[in-house]
Amino acid sequence: MTKADIIAALADKTGSTKKTAADFYDALVEVVTEQVGAGEEVKMSGIGNFKVVDRPARKGRNPKTGASIMIPATKALKFSGSKPLKEAAKG
Repeated sequence: MTKADIIAALADKTGSTKKTAADFYDALVEVVTEQVGAGEEVKMSGIGNFKVVDRPARKGRNPKTGASIMIPATKALKFSGSKPLKEAAKG
């Protein structure tokens, strides 16, 4: 499902125009991006949680040469789906 498909479905379900649905979609993406960028956890009831996690530095191997390398510490985004979303995925 693409962004356009989601916007069309939102407009259909809410009885609004595609322009209004697109504005709400863009605003939601902006708010979630701002909060995650600030290191905050975003909990969306019925969808799931977005959370920034720290990944520590670790040893790795260069697959081409086999040489050991250090992979630096980084931050990553973790998504945990809600129970209804997980059940819907099971079919």
